[in-house]
Amino acid sequence: MRPIDTVRIRALPGVFAVALTLGSLSGCAQQAATDIQRRAEPFTAARAQAVDAVVSARHLLPSASLVQFQSCYTDVQAKANAYAGYLVALVSDGTYDDATNTTLSQQLGAAIGAFDDCELKLQRADATAQPSPLPVLSADWVGAFSTSVTQYWLRDQKRMQSLSPTEKYDLTRKLNAALMFPDFDQIQS
Repeated sequence: MRPIDTVRIRALPGVFAVALTLGSLSGCAQQAATDIQRRAEPFTAARAQAVDAVVSARHLLPSASLVQFQSCYTDVQAKANAYAGYLVALVSDGTYDDATNTTLSQQLGAAIGAFDDCELKLQRADATAQPSPLPVLSADWVGAFSTSVTQYWLRDQKRMQSLSPTEKYDLTRKLNAALMFPDFDQIQS
């Protein structure tokens, strides 16, 4: 029988602790990414509503009204994408600015309100409009969402900063796909 190498046995707890630490850090980073995506759900829901509104408008509005509707959509798209770009930058470069968060969220809320007004005016102006109305976007979520972004940053920024470059890349790619409003012409009916 060969004697047991006591140096190797003493090193095992340290190796095990390092493996557990790396595993928990990886788990924390994955949890942070999942949490960020979950918190973005109100934004992604608004994006889906906007896409649905465009699809419906293409079926319900005459050509002249559709051109005006496209202009209204382009404004809400620009405001949403500015805010989405800011949120993606939070993940990629880790810089938070409360004034920017507040300003962009207020601009998005106002743009959603203007979009809804535009939809309603176009429907009222069209005497041939079918009885099913265009979907209206809700802006009720925007203020609470902005507050949650601030709270998350103040409380959990270290978790976000614990993401590896690959995890940040993957998360920013997913957030871009989920949050960015598509161009009007890219939306298929």
